[in-house]
Amino acid sequence: MGLLVIGSNAGGLVENIKDSETGWIIKKRSAKSIVNKICDILKMEPHVLDKIRENATIRVKEKFNIKDQSSLIKNFFNV
Repeated sequence: MGLLVIGSNAGGLVENIKDSETGWIIKKRSAKSIVNKICDILKMEPHVLDKIRENATIRVKEKFNIKDQSSLIKNFFNV
């Protein structure tokens, strides 16, 4: 954990990443969007990037832990 993430607005990625809070969402299939976002990130202050890493780590631990995920799967399959 602790990696910076850029995801596209395709599939479930938008549900997992809070734009500019836990990572960044860009337009799907857009090379220009990813290039621009990488350039933006490279210009950001280290403390801003650290806060995004921290937010993402907290979100993963709170929303995507094994206990909650297994419960969701059991409920989905009525186990």
